[in-house]
Amino acid sequence: MAAAVNADAAHIWDEAEVYLIDASEVTDIAALVPAGTDVELDITWLQGFVGLLDAGKGIPVNPSVEITHYDGYGHARYRSKAKKGTVATGFTALEDNAVTRKVVLPGSTEGKVGAPKNLRFYTCYVSRDEDIATEILISTRPALIELTSHSGKVEGTNESYEFTVHHANDSDGDVFFRVDQPETP
Repeated sequence: MAAAVNADAAHIWDEAEVYLIDASEVTDIAALVPAGTDVELDITWLQGFVGLLDAGKGIPVNPSVEITHYDGYGHARYRSKAKKGTVATGFTALEDNAVTRKVVLPGSTEGKVGAPKNLRFYTCYVSRDEDIATEILISTRPALIELTSHSGKVEGTNESYEFTVHHANDSDGDVFFRVDQPETP
């Protein structure tokens, strides 16, 4: 007998949203995690809406781990160990707005453009696959956000800001709170 296939478990994401909150504005991130996918995000998240995203680049998730292989005489790779696991995500913003200006080369004051610097934000990713699934990922700790590419100003092309988000693991080694079910009554 063949194994059953569940096509609804294969996600084809139709929508994605990114929200950022400056680390200095949060005292308890767990309080900002919604109880279910059908619960409105806290107003604090809504004020950090990044805006229009580049759908072609999506929201990549890049896990990484340092692997060390151990060899013995006559026994190559008799054992391997993994350590220093990390996760980086990313997104490409297409809007120049109050939220993106906080992370796109922010200057020392308004009206100034600065060099890259240490910027830490809590991140919230909301993804939707029609009416089949919604997933919300909220970082457990503030993440270092790096502007990795800026398209510049090119005639007839949308200006874009590509970010890599370097997540820090919490004390349990977790990176995100995952909300993928409606609130239970």
